[in-house]
Amino acid sequence: MKECTHITSMWTRLEEDVLKLNSDRSVTEDKTGFGGTLRDKNGEVKLVYTGSFGNPSVLFQELQCIKYGLIGSHIDNYKLVIASDSLNAIHILNKETKPPWHCLNITMEIRELTTKFQQ
Repeated sequence: MKECTHITSMWTRLEEDVLKLNSDRSVTEDKTGFGGTLRDKNGEVKLVYTGSFGNPSVLFQELQCIKYGLIGSHIDNYKLVIASDSLNAIHILNKETKPPWHCLNITMEIRELTTKFQQ
């Protein structure tokens, strides 16, 4: 049996000029999908989105979810925090690891989209 590691986390209030994008995805034998929310410092929902894309890769679905969240969340004069439960996706977006070949294009698209937000 595989050993589980539990990580405790707690919500902290965002700064005034920050929005948080939470993304998630699902892949089953015959279906794929993703969805996310964008919230401000008070937890107020600014955007909710869902989608589906035929690629059965869990990583691809997570990156697709982040990409569409970025497209829908462009609001001037805000910084953006991206939250994902995919450590692999975070490592790829932070350039800590290279994406697999089937995720190269979407990774480049996400990196281009992130240049439109404040640093």
